[in-house]
Amino acid sequence: MSYLGANVSPNINNPEACQQAGELARLPGETTDGAVTLAFRERLEREPRKQDAALLAQ
Repeated sequence: MSYLGANVSPNINNPEACQQAGELARLPGETTDGAVTLAFRERLEREPRKQDAALLAQ
């Protein structure tokens, strides 16, 4: 992650989030960073669809 040109690592302070990130990393055999990045990417891809569905329901 980059913030004003510097590399910054997220600091996860929630024990449950740390546990889940570790579980995700172990399942497919990837790193914790890779698992967290993939989870973020998938969540961001789903968000526009949720907003679109809410607009269509109105």
